[in-house]
Amino acid sequence: TNQSVVIATGNTFQTIATAAGRRSLTIQNNNASDSCWIVIGGALGSATKGIAILLGSGASYTRYYPLTPSDAIHGTCATSSDTIYIDIQ
Repeated sequence: TNQSVVIATGNTFQTIATAAGRRSLTIQNNNASDSCWIVIGGALGSATKGIAILLGSGASYTRYYPLTPSDAIHGTCATSSDTIYIDIQ
């Protein structure tokens, strides 16, 4: 499964992937200049930039089995309508 998730409101976390078993995971910041943040696990309401993984412009986060998280993943970017690419296998 691969998709591009559009951030509805900048600097507000939203769920970008539900909890599920995964063999591999790649998340990439698609934006030319804005930063994005991802939080793996926990409730959506508890996701903050202070506990997030920062993805600068074009940066990515990748994990492969057996180190692939199965928790929900929450993300945000600096600006509304920014996108985060996510590939799950």
